[in-house]
Amino acid sequence: MSAIARDKAHKIVVQELGNAPEKPLQGGAPSIEATIVFLKILDRCLVRLNRQARLGKKLDVIVRETALQRGFPAFLTYARSSVDRASECVLATWTEAAHLLGQKGIREPQEILCGTGQALEKGHEQRAEAEARGD
Repeated sequence: MSAIARDKAHKIVVQELGNAPEKPLQGGAPSIEATIVFLKILDRCLVRLNRQARLGKKLDVIVRETALQRGFPAFLTYARSSVDRASECVLATWTEAAHLLGQKGIREPQEILCGTGQALEKGHEQRAEAEARGD
């Protein structure tokens, strides 16, 4: 696996999220259709990120499925905020999934704030500990 530069990863996610037909919460609560559209867009983002990071086939599936399952904060951020903030949330989720599986998806990962405004501190602490051990 090779790493992908943060700027390139961010560009991929912003491009995909920018293709959404409409914001899912424009009319109040999100419809199931809007949620499905977002999940399909998120899946395309993850496929492109995994391809750029050159994940192997087995790891690709695990990282993609893990990030999809953890994609709700990105959905809320996209629905309530901006594409830019949602892209940071997607990247945080994807990076954390890759790191928890012992891979590095983005070079020099930075602290990323998600839609809740809280950092994914636990994942960062685990990564730092693993890197200190040389894992």
